[in-house]
Amino acid sequence: MEQPSQNTAEILKRAREAKGLSIERLHELTKIPLDVVKAIEEGYKVRSVSEFYLKGFIKMYAQLVGVDVHQVLKDYSTEKLPEPIHQQPEGQIEQKFNQFLNRQRQQLIVKIVAAVLVLLFVVKLISCVGQEISGGGKQKKLEKMVKTEEMRKVELKSLKKERQQELAVPKPVQIKPTAAVATPPQEKLLSGVSLSIKAKEQSWIQVKVDGNLVFQSILKPGVAETWQGQKLIELSGKNIHEMEYVVNGKTVQPVIEADGPARRVIITPEGLSAKQSRKSE
Repeated sequence: MEQPSQNTAEILKRAREAKGLSIERLHELTKIPLDVVKAIEEGYKVRSVSEFYLKGFIKMYAQLVGVDVHQVLKDYSTEKLPEPIHQQPEGQIEQKFNQFLNRQRQQLIVKIVAAVLVLLFVVKLISCVGQEISGGGKQKKLEKMVKTEEMRKVELKSLKKERQQELAVPKPVQIKPTAAVATPPQEKLLSGVSLSIKAKEQSWIQVKVDGNLVFQSILKPGVAETWQGQKLIELSGKNIHEMEYVVNGKTVQPVIEADGPARRVIITPEGLSAKQSRKSE
């Protein structure tokens, strides 16, 4: 097929302009692609359009602008158009062209659907991976919480054990009374010794009566104890100066030496004396 002459292209273009039609309006009325319209008016061919469709586009163009179709088509072919083509109904070319456009639309729709399916698959895949990662994170978090709870229980158990050890009170030494510390009749107590104490603070003390150990334990605040003997009661321990004393029936004040509180108290029939040292005299 030969190149169309410049005159034919100019004839069509002038006829369109005489009708007052723009290229875009002609495209809307004939559905001819814009690049094909420009090619017809400028006298060149479009490689993507076959000869058959090009002739159909030219015929539609010429009919719309009122140009003789046979005269225009002569410039686009060296051979005379077959007679059957002129006898074909005018709507047949449009029908074939519409079928061409429909095929293009169908291909475009298939591509769009395929792209949507691929996108949905990718989104689903990302969602599954995210859930798996999230599930692994939750599992690690749960394991960490379990370990933390176990450590907390161990710490509480350790603190409870330490607290129990701190509050543990040693059992008083159970000493059987001897004949020397047996409670004498009332008339004999007048010539012996007696000691009553009441703790103001928690104190650990040791008591000996006439040389025999009769008490060795912690005395809690507010607790009072009493001992009686014949000749001597010896009291030693911690914080013994923070106690109330009743010696031989009389309330006395604890003795404090010049170099600090007493650590050892001796009660005799004559009264109370305090010593800084725990060693026996």
